[in-house]
Amino acid sequence: MKLGRTSSLLVFTVTLLGLLLMIWAVSLIRDAFQYQAAGETNARLIGRLIEFEDALHRLEAVIHQEFPDDSPKTATQYWVREYAEYLKSREEISGLYPPETVLSMLAETDSVTHNMDSLYMEVISLPAASKPLQEIAFYQESHRAVSLVREEIRERRAYNSQLSQQLTRNWHILSMLMVVCFLMLIMFAAIMRLYQQDLRKRKRIEKALKRITAEFRAIFKSIPDAVVFSDMNHEILMVNPAFTDLFGYNPEEIVGQQVEVLFARKNPQNDPQSPPENGHLVPFEANCLRKNQQAFVSETVEAVVRDEGMALGYFSIIRDITKRKRAEQALSAAHDKLEMWVNERTEDLMRANEEVKRFAYIVSHDLRAPLVNVKGFAGELRHSFEVINNYLRKVLPHLSDEEGTELQEILSEEIPEALQFIDASASRMGNLIDAVLKLSRLGRRELHFESINVRILLQRLLESLAHQIEQSQVDITYGALPRVMADRTSLEQMLGNILVNAINYLQPGRPGKIRISGKSTPTETVFSIQDNGRGIPEADLPKVFEPFGRAGTPDVPGEGMGLAYVQTLVRRHGGRIWCNSRVGVGTTFSFSIAHNPLKEIQPAEAEIERG
Repeated sequence: MKLGRTSSLLVFTVTLLGLLLMIWAVSLIRDAFQYQAAGETNARLIGRLIEFEDALHRLEAVIHQEFPDDSPKTATQYWVREYAEYLKSREEISGLYPPETVLSMLAETDSVTHNMDSLYMEVISLPAASKPLQEIAFYQESHRAVSLVREEIRERRAYNSQLSQQLTRNWHILSMLMVVCFLMLIMFAAIMRLYQQDLRKRKRIEKALKRITAEFRAIFKSIPDAVVFSDMNHEILMVNPAFTDLFGYNPEEIVGQQVEVLFARKNPQNDPQSPPENGHLVPFEANCLRKNQQAFVSETVEAVVRDEGMALGYFSIIRDITKRKRAEQALSAAHDKLEMWVNERTEDLMRANEEVKRFAYIVSHDLRAPLVNVKGFAGELRHSFEVINNYLRKVLPHLSDEEGTELQEILSEEIPEALQFIDASASRMGNLIDAVLKLSRLGRRELHFESINVRILLQRLLESLAHQIEQSQVDITYGALPRVMADRTSLEQMLGNILVNAINYLQPGRPGKIRISGKSTPTETVFSIQDNGRGIPEADLPKVFEPFGRAGTPDVPGEGMGLAYVQTLVRRHGGRIWCNSRVGVGTTFSFSIAHNPLKEIQPAEAEIERG
């Protein structure tokens, strides 16, 4: 229907506009012919004015004419003849229906020529000595008459130019009107075709509308939530079957009542609203009342029903969320309890972490004193053993062979071997204490973050490892590496420890290759160091980052703390570290550095010692 009304309006508008354009075109054509006729008349007038100017020139030239007999009668006859030609030219102009300006000019010219006639007659009758003054007056009158004609010719030509411009403009407008009319004719044909198609489609639309209405009623009845339609006065017009199930009202009981009877309390800020551009309405919660006055919590969506911008009424979709609200309250209580428990556990973990750090620091310091004593007393025993050994050698000849052999074995083998084991164990214990102390210091050292060109840092690191790289004959390659915000010393230790491990654990008999790469993600920068070394057994992967953890055959010197150091430093940079490996193929160590690493606030060393 809307399309039909639009088509009819278009037909009427185009027809009316066409009639107006036709009237305008006829008016323009009429004006054009008038301009053309006026131009032709004005052109003929200009021609006659030019002839009239020539007649005035000939009349002026009479005074210069010399006659053979020099008699006044002959001069008078000649003047009369030229004056008659002048009058004839004037009559031709008068016969063209000239405008008022030309008639005024002719009147002035008649006055001037009349004066010229009088002056000429005086000139031919005067003696030669008295003629110059009259001739001058004659010339002045003649020039005045010519000037009047020339001025009128200029005005007529200017008027002709205006007529020509107006005529040209009219023809241009007519050309454009013809184009517009042609386009309107095409549009009129298209509109008529559209109108005919609209007439054919209208019946199909009516059928589709009936089908849609039936489908709407079926959907309306099948909606599981309560749906209410009301007019602009908030009187209920229609409800669906789910409304009866939820509120207990039959349609006959509720239709005509105010929507407010359904709500015990509604948020006044949630007024019915038009559907927003994204198609989503914001639901609000309200307390509703059933027919038996039982209250429940509802989630309601209300909107204004509009047709072509005009508000027709409101619709509301109401859902019972009482059970959901109870579940949300229970979940919120459980969440609060869980959050409190997590906070308590976090505090306990932080305290335990601080205690572990203090313990590591204290143990590292306190174990040094007995360790120094062990090494010192081992030296004393060795010195005492040498003294005793000198005395016992004097006793050996006095012992039996069996006793001498046993004592000789104790003196030369068992006691030196025991002292050697004591020294080795003390040195091992010292190295372990140093490793624990270093790990503790790494966790407490203040980090200084700065923007680092990783490629330059890596080049300097490889220069310091040049001897090991040359001995192992390993090929190390790297491409473009992203800049990072990190502690320079820590980043150098991370890369250095992983590179040294990759060099130390290359596969014997196979040329070593190490590839270093890096990439930046939205949240972090990831570096990877890939080698083709021995690889790590899958069972040993979980312990590679543990303190004193050694994977595979421990044939390389060390305490197994290098990767533990790296893990500590990586975590302090807000990152993570992981490893992928296959035995006999190689290993890839990867670690990340956060774009905004969190700087830990470490307790002062004095506070740790006091703790």
